[in-house]
Amino acid sequence: MGSGRSIGLWVGKAATPNILGRKGDGRSDMARTKVRQFKANPHGKPSPTPLENCPWCGRRFGPSAFSPRPNDDYPRELRIVCTNFECDFSRERPLPVVAVDEPIYRRLPAFLIATVDKFASLPWVGESGVLLSGADRFDTNGFYGAAETGLRWQDVRRCHRGRQWGTGYDTMQTIRRALANWRQLTSVLE
Repeated sequence: MGSGRSIGLWVGKAATPNILGRKGDGRSDMARTKVRQFKANPHGKPSPTPLENCPWCGRRFGPSAFSPRPNDDYPRELRIVCTNFECDFSRERPLPVVAVDEPIYRRLPAFLIATVDKFASLPWVGESGVLLSGADRFDTNGFYGAAETGLRWQDVRRCHRGRQWGTGYDTMQTIRRALANWRQLTSVLE
């Protein structure tokens, strides 16, 4: 879809952080905090993502494997690199894995691993609409959709007026529209 060669881990916040966070937030569930905790105590704190070893070479990730970019105070992505300098995904070549919700909505990974609860949250999380062809613009930071401020229940009901909510027909129509719009978007990007 968007970045073309990345894998998204769109799973619950127990496995991956939902937000990147920024200086002053003070939340324990953001990527920034989890990376800092792992760097301070790599043997006592879990990896900030479900990945504990490099999927390419098998080396266990150390404290330097995870870095908020462009900086720790106001990150826009969580970068993951292998600590094995002989690995293809070390130094300036990060793993093509997006493991935080916010960057997933901006980078639109080509392959998305998601839990059912994340898929069920689509109508209530406006930013996630870009995952099903809701992107209507992009810039150097990523893709954006019309529902960025949040989708309201009234909007969902209005879209599905006259049909039963949650039917197979609705699901198939959504998938059909997503595929059609995805083809259209990729042809513009090529």
